[in-house]
Amino acid sequence: MSLHHACTAPEDCFSHDAFKGKSIKINKLNLNCKVPFIFQADKDKLSLALCLRGEGNALTKDRDFYGVSDSAFFVLDPGRSIKVSSKSDFLDLPIYKINFSTLLQETIRQGAQTFDFGSVFSALPGNEQFFIVCAKQF
Repeated sequence: MSLHHACTAPEDCFSHDAFKGKSIKINKLNLNCKVPFIFQADKDKLSLALCLRGEGNALTKDRDFYGVSDSAFFVLDPGRSIKVSSKSDFLDLPIYKINFSTLLQETIRQGAQTFDFGSVFSALPGNEQFFIVCAKQF
């Protein structure tokens, strides 16, 4: 995971924890300032972020995302970058990073001919609690 944060404050304004499994990684970011950061997804992983606490927005070249506590925040294609800004004094984000080739194989195994990134994000509303509980367990 590549993270670029340009905060000039002397205090530690973010923390990071990680869980690494066979085909999934979960990074948990805790931001304590409003300075934007740039997150770049791994070249072989789909990144799915949830907003546990706080409020923020995220921007790619072609899409805006908005996150509030206990909701889906953004989905990011492998290798792409996103600018994330906090609208509150804190922002807690579990970011699921799923191996794209494993995800594609499972999609084909389930009978789909292609993988649609947009459908991943549109399927999240109503299922956030499942992902949040999983992230907290790790």
